[in-house]
Amino acid sequence: MADAHQSLLLAAESSEGHDVKGAEQALAAAAEAAWAAGDLTAYLQSLERPAGHPANGTPPSGRTENASAVATPWGAFRAGMRHVVLVDFARAAREMEPLLAAAARAQQPHVLLYAGRAALILGDITAARRLLGRALAVAGTDGVSDLTARILEFLAYAELRAGLHHQARAHAEEGLRAARRLGQRNFGAQHHALLALVFSLVDADGATEHHGEAALAVARPHGLLQVSTMAEWARARADLGHGRAEQAAIRLGPLLRPGPRRGHFGLWSSRCRASWRRRSWRDWMMTSPTWSTCTPDGPPWAPTHRPRPN
Repeated sequence: MADAHQSLLLAAESSEGHDVKGAEQALAAAAEAAWAAGDLTAYLQSLERPAGHPANGTPPSGRTENASAVATPWGAFRAGMRHVVLVDFARAAREMEPLLAAAARAQQPHVLLYAGRAALILGDITAARRLLGRALAVAGTDGVSDLTARILEFLAYAELRAGLHHQARAHAEEGLRAARRLGQRNFGAQHHALLALVFSLVDADGATEHHGEAALAVARPHGLLQVSTMAEWARARADLGHGRAEQAAIRLGPLLRPGPRRGHFGLWSSRCRASWRRRSWRDWMMTSPTWSTCTPDGPPWAPTHRPRPN
């Protein structure tokens, strides 16, 4: 994933002078690669490179890009995500506001996907489900599109956050089928990890293990740290739910420490941990990780599952 990130940054740089849209797409893909790999430095590097501007190390303001949020949705999303990583949600909301407003009249699935992701990150689960549902409907007018699996992934996140486990499972399974049809192996692994989390919430240990192993089989050799973190977290939840605290701690220990091939930076960021100080370690372990652990009101879905009594 590190090679992919660097290649995409080079592609963006080579396109900046004559193809701003192409540069934006390359930068967005570079950021996605860095997030999937759990590389905070690379992720911030991508966020601090607005399309059409040189990489001079100066953190950009997203407001000029946000004025055309429909034409360039990555600009508004990028600007907001930079402040999410810095745990400044008030500023993130201001930067993402034009994207959310533009989505009310947008019909492009990629714009609705970015807006739905923004709403999910900012904690507006109702808006996220509505926007992502619209994105799925629009993308589906031409059958399965390249965006289908990705839309279904974030829709499942939103449903998990809302406690709608059955709907989350249905959409994750649909996303897995879409990823298989399109040969999107990495997205397929993401949906396996999602399904492992869903089944861990309803005490289906066999299914949790099956989908966790399927996710890790792709994630480990390809450096997909986000997927690995979610899959191991789901398996640890199953362990803890059955009173196997020691096994859960063995799984979770490496995920909660920074460093190469450990946990995703969304989990171990010291700023994120600061927002969790009032939680017990047991409650913290029984919540679920994802790409947006540090949302204004906690993780992307509520801690709806508790360990069964011994």
